[in-house]
Amino acid sequence: FNVATAERRTLPDDAETIVTFGEALPLQHWAVTDPLTVSACGRVRMESWWLAEEQLPTNYSLLLALVDANGETVTDSNTDLTHLATAVWEPGYHYIDARAINVPCATPPGGYPLVMSVYAPGALRSLDVVGNDGAVLGEFWYLTTVFVE
Repeated sequence: FNVATAERRTLPDDAETIVTFGEALPLQHWAVTDPLTVSACGRVRMESWWLAEEQLPTNYSLLLALVDANGETVTDSNTDLTHLATAVWEPGYHYIDARAINVPCATPPGGYPLVMSVYAPGALRSLDVVGNDGAVLGEFWYLTTVFVE
């Protein structure tokens, strides 16, 4: 991603808070931009839109992972949430994160859940995923299933 050549994007029309990570980091929209059926050695690209409701206290990272039936990570992308440090996000604005994960060539065929979590580097656990009703849903948010053939 090259910030100097970044394109201006429009928030999707169906964007609204899906879940909130922690107390102040709402996920507004997400989309897998590659087919959900991939070959071993392939990749899965995803984008997610986030709303800064208030000034965030730290820089957060995002873990996007394919996991197996036991919840073990098969492959992941584990880096800063967006290319702009979250601690400098301006309240009231949306920010987009675009990333890809590569499917290892030795991955057996089958369905693999795609999950995400958000955390502060150095923290002992990820932020809680909170539903719109206020219920804590855990540390990981299930997005969809990716099928490896």
